[in-house]
Amino acid sequence: MPPQNAIVIGISSVSGGGKTRVASELAGSVDNASAVYFDDFDDTTQHPPDLRKWLSEGGDYNAWRAPVLAEHLRKLKTGEAVGPDGSPLQHIVFDAPLGRAHAETGKFIDHMVFLDTPLDIALARRLLRDGWTDDTEAHLRGYLDWTKELFTRQIDQVAATADLVLDGTMPTNVLVERIIAEFGLPIRSSDIRPKSA
Repeated sequence: MPPQNAIVIGISSVSGGGKTRVASELAGSVDNASAVYFDDFDDTTQHPPDLRKWLSEGGDYNAWRAPVLAEHLRKLKTGEAVGPDGSPLQHIVFDAPLGRAHAETGKFIDHMVFLDTPLDIALARRLLRDGWTDDTEAHLRGYLDWTKELFTRQIDQVAATADLVLDGTMPTNVLVERIIAEFGLPIRSSDIRPKSA
């Protein structure tokens, strides 16, 4: 009898919105779960060469082509690929910035969560995370000029496809508890933390 498909929980937010931290903590809290991170497949993902031009032309997230990531998700979901302990996973937490708006990978998502983090807080978090450099002024000018629109489009497009929208300023543990309760996810009984799949 083939294994039952794993449940994929997508976590999205704007950059600096907390999705990676929440995805990691959620994967560590849910039974038989592992995390998959969109950015880990950056080398095999085709990106729009000019984001500003892409945005001006309508900003279709399907311009991102991620066949290797999509195949990895498919194999994990169907049990063809296994988790760190060698057995099929029951839950996959997908750090999915494009959410269901990206059809190639979004089709695998069963539950979609969007962390609604105010853009000023996300910007401050990015600057603290990445450090203050000689490019800080250029980064801030770019934000005022056009990247703020990039993030507002992401909120409009990705949040609209979410099953659950949460306040991204809440503590990570509270966000994880809310997601577990909303989707009835089983809590991990072991103290062993999972590796990314």
